[in-house]
Amino acid sequence: MAFDLLKQSSETHNVKLRPLAAALLRMDRPGPGSPLWFPERAPEAAPALPFLPDVRPGEVNCGTVVRSVLGRAMEARGQARPDRSGDRGPARPGHPGGAVAGAA
Repeated sequence: MAFDLLKQSSETHNVKLRPLAAALLRMDRPGPGSPLWFPERAPEAAPALPFLPDVRPGEVNCGTVVRSVLGRAMEARGQARPDRSGDRGPARPGHPGGAVAGAA
């Protein structure tokens, strides 16, 4: 069960399993009744995102943030935002929906 928790935490937070296990082995156990292993590292509130005024901090996914930042960067460079509503882009040879090499 402990290994499963370590593995899940490793995958969730994109931390390699070996350093995570080593860190836990080096740490002192929490005090009796303490809910946190690392009380000095209590989670902080998510920062406000001024470029996403319609979303509440902590409730936005990474894809939304990346799309917004990319869009703002393109606007700053004077480039139009691509309309990607349902468009998967041009088909590439050898990929589903793409041209097959040698086919006429």
